[in-house]
Amino acid sequence: MNQVNIIGRLGGDVELRYTPSSKAVSRMSVAVNERYGQNERVYWFPVICWSGLAETVSSYLHKGSRVAVSGRLTTRSYETDDGSRTVTEIVANSVYFLDPKPANQEPKVEESSIPDDDIPF
Repeated sequence: MNQVNIIGRLGGDVELRYTPSSKAVSRMSVAVNERYGQNERVYWFPVICWSGLAETVSSYLHKGSRVAVSGRLTTRSYETDDGSRTVTEIVANSVYFLDPKPANQEPKVEESSIPDDDIPF
């Protein structure tokens, strides 16, 4: 089983892009705090959303928004001028908006299917 659930805050605004085949893909970074005794540690998780979920999160979320993300871990490699890089990301199946709803917005939670397309980041 490959399932990840996190609750945290966005470290920046959601980046929305489209693949050459016009599929929406968004990227966001979620900070999760871990407290133990008097100490605290922050973990940063890159989160990828596809299709309608990508468009929804980019419309309603912004830096500092509190979210719960459920998805799966993926690892991908790519080449740079400095050599090859490997990144581990969460591909979201669902994103729950945990902040109170603003009076002028109607946030939605959507499920997404995960395509095999490469992420254009």
